[in-house]
Amino acid sequence: MKRFLRVAAVTATVGLFLAPAAGAASAAAATHPRPHFHVPVRGGTTSITTKLGVVEAVLAAGVAPFTTAPASEALLSKGRLRFTFPVSGGSIQTTLPPNGHVNHRGGIKLFKLTGGTAVKISNFNINLAARSLTGILNNNPAARIKIFSLGLAHANFNPGVHSITVSNITVSLTSAAANALNQALGVPLFHGGQVIGIAKTHVVI
Repeated sequence: MKRFLRVAAVTATVGLFLAPAAGAASAAAATHPRPHFHVPVRGGTTSITTKLGVVEAVLAAGVAPFTTAPASEALLSKGRLRFTFPVSGGSIQTTLPPNGHVNHRGGIKLFKLTGGTAVKISNFNINLAARSLTGILNNNPAARIKIFSLGLAHANFNPGVHSITVSNITVSLTSAAANALNQALGVPLFHGGQVIGIAKTHVVI
């Protein structure tokens, strides 16, 4: 019975990601109410692979990106970097539109090579309803801002019995994050809407 409920919850959750236009979906939901499963997130990882040229531009501005434990980074071909963050928890709800959140450990530190200024972004939280990823600046819980907008137009969804994988998520920097980073680092490097790379999230439920 537990396995049946888990499969049903995963199927319902993925179906909501692929739902039709909001108007038609709302009308259908009003006629045939859906059960609301609440699925806890038990683990997994989220990775962000930078697009071509991003790392080169950051380094050319005198800024070096690093991950903070327990996150990790890997150097890929053509100068791209892949940052991987462990999932620490959260929950996914089968409401319409899709709702829920995924929490992460670790972060990214941007270090200015001249002057020693550093900005740390950590405690990432993916908000499914808002299609956003937020984080806190320099370990200050009061300084949580929206770092990335998440584009799901071309995303791929792969449900399993105990997991959901969402890949090919477009990751774009928000204006608030770009302004905060430029000001802190003293560089005119980032701008709102700048595509940083492609993300993949694998959550265990």
